[in-house]
Amino acid sequence: MIIKIINNFYHHIRAILIGLKYLLSPGIRITLKYPDELPILPENYRGMLKLNNELCISCGLCSQICPAGAINLKLFEHEQTKQVGRHPEVDYKRCIFCGFCIDICPSKALELTRIHDAAFYVEDELYYEVNRLIIGPKIDPPCMRSKYVISEIDEVRGIVYRNA
Repeated sequence: MIIKIINNFYHHIRAILIGLKYLLSPGIRITLKYPDELPILPENYRGMLKLNNELCISCGLCSQICPAGAINLKLFEHEQTKQVGRHPEVDYKRCIFCGFCIDICPSKALELTRIHDAAFYVEDELYYEVNRLIIGPKIDPPCMRSKYVISEIDEVRGIVYRNA
């Protein structure tokens, strides 16, 4: 029992000392200065969704597999062909960006974008109805002073960022 208490105390003190090292060392920083520094995202990054309406076959598999229940199907009439089908809508309040909907789509109508940092003023803007999902997410371009950085793991310092 005493050994367990001493062991826990040791690990707590060690965690506090690591936190103090990052707090008090001016050259060591483990966070980005967002939006002045933007991370370069990996190729398989799972961002917000975009729908290719031409490819959607209204199968509903995306809605069925969504573990968070973020995808609902809604009747939608295609403007050019006048065909009516059930197309997905996404509620980003619930989406966990798992990518299951992308994996299961037989016609590859859903695709991931590289946009992850969209901001909204009103909660209702987080719901992407069919027309908005077809257009895809839009964000303002990064400010001119933003620079891209690459994160790396340093054995001593932890996560470090270098200019791309």
